[in-house]
Amino acid sequence: MEGQALRWYLGYLWRVEGPLIILALAEMARAALRRHRPSLLIGGFCLLYLAFVSRFAVRNPWTIMPIVPVLLVLAASWLAHAYCWLRPRLAHLQRPLAY
Repeated sequence: MEGQALRWYLGYLWRVEGPLIILALAEMARAALRRHRPSLLIGGFCLLYLAFVSRFAVRNPWTIMPIVPVLLVLAASWLAHAYCWLRPRLAHLQRPLAY
């Protein structure tokens, strides 16, 4: 398990985490556009850690595992911001309950 560590780690994350990666990347893009400091800091850690472990000669699945919880936080942040954005726009679709 040697060589092309960055490509292997990205492929591994895509195979194992799937949609989590898309949501985390969406949050990083949203944070960059809105200059949301907490998300930028967390996303920066992910990118720095990925760059750091990609420099190793040997690649292992457990080496990349420390960023999975961080990616979960980023994905949850994107979902929370998407919910806050969508909620007022979909409020007119709610109907009062009639008994």
